[in-house]
Parts: sequence; C-alpha cells; structure tokens
Amino acid sequence: MPKQKYAGRHRPAPSSAAVPTPALQTISPPTPAAATLTPGSGRHRAAATASVPRLAGTGLLLPTAAAATLVLTATGAHLGSSAVDLAPSTVAAQAQSTATQADQRETQEIKINALAAQARGTQLRADRDTARARVTAAAATAATAGAAAKAPTVTDPPGAAASTSTVSNHTWVPFLDAPYTLTSGFGMRWGTMHPGQDFAVPVGTPVLSMSGGTVIFAGWSGGYGNKVEIQYWDGTISWMAHNGVLKVTRGEAVSPGEVVALSGNTGHSTGPHSHLEIHPTGNEATAGAVPPIPWLTAKGIMPATAGIAAPAGTGATD
Repeated sequence: MPKQKYAGRHRPAPSSAAVPTPALQTISPPTPAAATLTPGSGRHRAAATASVPRLAGTGLLLPTAAAATLVLTATGAHLGSSAVDLAPSTVAAQAQSTATQADQRETQEIKINALAAQARGTQLRADRDTARARVTAAAATAATAGAAAKAPTVTDPPGAAASTSTVSNHTWVPFLDAPYTLTSGFGMRWGTMHPGQDFAVPVGTPVLSMSGGTVIFAGWSGGYGNKVEIQYWDGTISWMAHNGVLKVTRGEAVSPGEVVALSGNTGHSTGPHSHLEIHPTGNEATAGAVPPIPWLTAKGIMPATAGIAAPAGTGATD
C-alpha cells in the first residue's frame, strides 16, 4: 500500500483545486459587497463580517454605511449631493445676513453724516449769536453815552431840569465814536460829484445822531443802501448811508449821541464804511450838500480818532 503524507488529525487534506484569484470589484451602493470564505479556511474559524474591510484584488471592500455615501467613479470619488450641496434655506439665510449687514453699514453712515451736519449748524448758530452780542454791546454803550449827555447835572438848581434838557438836546456831538480812516472825500470823482465824506469803519460800528432832531427818512435808498436822514433842531439835515442795520424809523425823535444805525457795506460800496452828507439849508437835493469836514470842524464835532488805521479790508468808497 502506498504511503500518504500526514495532514494532521483534525485538518482535512487541502483540495487539489487551485483557489481562483479574486477579480477587481467595484463598490456601488446600495448593495454592499458580500464577504466570501475560501475553502480550507478551517472549520473552527469564524466567518468574516461585512463591516470589516478587506482587499479584493485591487479594489477595497467598505462597510455598508460608508458604501452608501461614497461612490467610486471613473474620475475618482465624490460625496453625494446630500453631503456637499447647500440647502435652499441655507442660501436664503446667507443672502439675508449679507443684506442685513449692508443695511447696518448704510444706517451707520447716515448717522455719522447727520451728526456732522448738526455740529456744523451748532457752530454757525454760535458764531451768529456772538456777532449779535457784540452789536448789542456796542449799541448799549452808545445809548448809555447818549443818555448821560441828556441827563441834567447834579449841580443844577431845582426847577432847572426842563431848561437843561432843552440845552442838552441842542448839543452837537460827533457821529462816530470809534477808530476810522478817511477815504473818498467831497468833490468830483470818476467824472461825477461825490457829495459827502467816507469814513472807513468795521461793520457794526454805531452811527450816532449829532444833535436833537427828527428822523425824516429811514430805509433803502438805491446806491446809498440803508440810509438815515435826520433833520436837526436848527434845520440842518444829515445823511448817513451804507448802513448794515437801521435802529430808528421815520418820524422818531432822536437825541444827541443816540444810536441811529450800525455801519455796513450796503448799496454801491466797495467796502465797509459810513458815508456822511451835510445839507445845512434843509435842502435834501445833492446840490445843497456842503463839504462835511469843514462843517464838522466848525461845530467842534470832528471825530477825534482820525488817522487811526481801520482793520484790514475796510478802506472803502461809495
């Protein structure tokens, strides 16, 4: 009897048939790849489970859950649309968030611009209030000086107040009490008659009544701008022109030194100044005017601050 090779007490002899080589397997969901046991693996070895990956040729067997989401294609692997595509609700939420941020930026810019405009308006109002305060203070000072000139002295005897008031009302005073510069004088100028004297002063300088009298005109007068005409107790008429503000009205009685206007640059004027004309005969026509400086000197009321330089930009004519 021929001898056989011992194969062991408990292991059957291996089959002479060759184990076939596994072919390349392609995983395609949803059917998971089945695990296959090869002959001769032993009757005491547990069967392999589908959840453990193993090599099958050049392919890879994956667990069922992974095989359901991973797809192998000719160009490679990609995730299913449920894993990478954004849902419509997510896209809408992102668009809404972007729009909200843009609205917030625009609202912030509007607030910043509004605050800047408010600050500019506040500064303009403050500047205007300061200018008004200066004008009011100058007018108050001139009014105080006029009231002091009209008041009777304490040395007057009893009953003399009425006569003192009459005398004071006939007193002559300068029409300016501030620094000035003489500019255009009385006479021919540029081929026409200039019937007055120009005193260059800053805008807002008080213009005073030279004695007691009545306002016969107060308003706009063409090239003269804002003009005040006063007829004094002796019949003389003065014209004060190019004012910025008028402080009296027609028919109003005025006293020596009373503020009748604030100087300006209105009408035909090349800069802030006060134009003074004197009509001693009461004739309001230009032909009745006389040179103001000799007349003021004769009355003793030529402003005493002549020759003091006026601020820059106040050299003016009309």
